[in-house]
Amino acid sequence: MLRVLFHSREGLNLIRWSNAEFDMLTEQAARIADRKQRIELYRQADRILVADATAIMPLSYAQGRQLVKPYVELPRIPPSLLRLKHAVVRREPSVGPNAA
Repeated sequence: MLRVLFHSREGLNLIRWSNAEFDMLTEQAARIADRKQRIELYRQADRILVADATAIMPLSYAQGRQLVKPYVELPRIPPSLLRLKHAVVRREPSVGPNAA
């Protein structure tokens, strides 16, 4: 959510806040597969956002889950903004009476 809501060139940055170090940290975190390293980068970005720059003070953080078939691709955006037109199906549909 940090990148989606506060990155200066991406997402929904409605307050138009900008910080180059914050952007760099969230971009690096988005590319790292290792969960511990990714969380540490997001913590550093969060510290900039709420402690150093004090752009905003989040009241809570939420986590959501989506169950999606492996052949369906969805963009990384908040579920509340997701529309079916964003989904990409990479598999031919099954045809016939026993199709699941």
